Amino acid sequence: MSVEANKAAVRRCWEEIWNKGNLAHADEAFSSTCVNHFGSPPGALGPEQVRLMVTAWLSAIPDYQCHIEEVVGEGDLVVMRLRFTGTHTAAPLTISSHTALARNRSFHEAELLMFRFRDGKIADLWATWDRLSFLEQLGAIDRPN
Repeated sequence: MSVEANKAAVRRCWEEIWNKGNLAHADEAFSSTCVNHFGSPPGALGPEQVRLMVTAWLSAIPDYQCHIEEVVGEGDLVVMRLRFTGTHTAAPLTISSHTALARNRSFHEAELLMFRFRDGKIADLWATWDRLSFLEQLGAIDRPN
């Protein structure tokens, strides 16, 4: 696929899966052998894992939205900068061993994602975002004085 096709695929993936809740799109977007590099060690992030992750987030944050700010690409790599917003209203959400209980708290956060494509699908995914700020906004941890 071309760089432009990969960039369009990333935009479509985030719009369909995260913003519209179209979990079936995970099969089209993610390789069954996709690896996430969210932390250490890397782990599996095939279509089924994507569906489980998105279902958990959207259950806890029904108004979750990604706002794509910028998408750039070169070769088989695409980088996306986005903001995500929502209000934690429902099920508890666990991030990095901290659990945020439903407290009707809104948040806004920025994220950088990098995708490597292989055979037209996302084969590797790196993500970085300020988890500490996110957990503070949800009241899962106290902001240091």
